[in-house]
Amino acid sequence: MLEQAYDVQSFRNWGHQLIDLLADHLQKAQNREGTVIPYHDPENELIFWQQDFQSGQEQPLHLFSKILHHSINVHHPHYIGHQVSVPALVASLAG
Repeated sequence: MLEQAYDVQSFRNWGHQLIDLLADHLQKAQNREGTVIPYHDPENELIFWQQDFQSGQEQPLHLFSKILHHSINVHHPHYIGHQVSVPALVASLAG
């Protein structure tokens, strides 16, 4: 399991795929595609964000894609609520 977790080629592949995923997401927003705030039923949204994303049961790209699908697109040209809240200071310790 450790060999797989620290496999350089897998890391490289996932990194490139993640950059492509994020760049495609940003490009769609800049092209005004999709919604600014993807609405999901609040009860289902709460369940989604309470999931344990560290279980390792999903491939990283699938997990990142799901997170993007559930996130507010603050980089979208139609987003006007730029009063983004300040992160909790303790969150900086996790980096």
